[in-house]
Amino acid sequence: MGPSKPATKAQKRRFRLIKEIGCIPCRKEGRLEVPCDVHHILDGGRRMGHDHTYGVCPWHHKGEAPAGLPATDEVTFFYGPSMARNQRLYREVYGTEAEILRIQNRLLAELEQTITGAPA
Repeated sequence: MGPSKPATKAQKRRFRLIKEIGCIPCRKEGRLEVPCDVHHILDGGRRMGHDHTYGVCPWHHKGEAPAGLPATDEVTFFYGPSMARNQRLYREVYGTEAEILRIQNRLLAELEQTITGAPA
């Protein structure tokens, strides 16, 4: 990965709102507002930029099981597949990163509309 440019004020706001929305894969599983990291989508091993980001919890992102549980098939059964442990299954269940990004951007627009009262 190459160095990335510092985030602009608008991108930092995006990151704060992503964290407010929570993990997108968890959301698809019916768990809302699960704390998340901001994941940068890669293209050829390089970050696409701060606008190509979505929220993903430590389990779905890095395969770090919740609450110190061991990362087992049981954790996968209850929480869904992890990107770090099985990318193919992760994409089958949650969609491509481009699809997840579209969901994230829609949720951000809805949250912005709620905050500002302006149409999305």
